[in-house]
Amino acid sequence: AISKFLSDKAGWAAKPGLFPRPLPLESSCNFLAPLALAPLVLGGGVDVGLAVETIQSPSCTYRLGIFKESEAAPCALACVRHQWLGREPNQLTLIPSSVLGACQWATHVAGTAARDSGT
Repeated sequence: AISKFLSDKAGWAAKPGLFPRPLPLESSCNFLAPLALAPLVLGGGVDVGLAVETIQSPSCTYRLGIFKESEAAPCALACVRHQWLGREPNQLTLIPSSVLGACQWATHVAGTAARDSGT
């Protein structure tokens, strides 16, 4: 879901030798309800919602909600934090401008939705 977001909204796609690149530093997933693996393997059965939680260059934290197809309540909640790395080993770099713009857009959209719903 994160790769698709970066590709669709920022025009960034992971390619061998492409820098800067995101390195997942932290990830977690809490299952709230059973989720069968078979539909996932067959290419369906779930919807994934993505929100950008924080942007602190050179890192960005994403929240993901994993939903059984056509259900309102999530069956899992996940968190992933990316650190952006440059070409040199252990070289931290700024989030690419196209990615930063997409993340800021996603943060604004999520904030607007929360304000509109009163949460």
